[in-house]
Amino acid sequence: EIYTLSLHDALPILVIVTGVPSNNDLLVVVDGKEMYATEATNFMSNISPEKIDSITVLKDPIALTKYSDKGKNGVLIVTLKK
Repeated sequence: EIYTLSLHDALPILVIVTGVPSNNDLLVVVDGKEMYATEATNFMSNISPEKIDSITVLKDPIALTKYSDKGKNGVLIVTLKK
């Protein structure tokens, strides 16, 4: 599956998730707020790229350990600058 997260007036960030069934969604966590790719796309479109501190990808056992079943397809963690 391919998700495109656009950031305010910037080129879109393209996130490609392989091996994820189409009826499941990538978990995105922005400053602790959990959302799935569709909601995250809307949320991130209003954030300037300069406000992003880091983006981390969790997968496999790490994602499952931290986010249980919600993290089974991987987790994209976005931390914003304070």
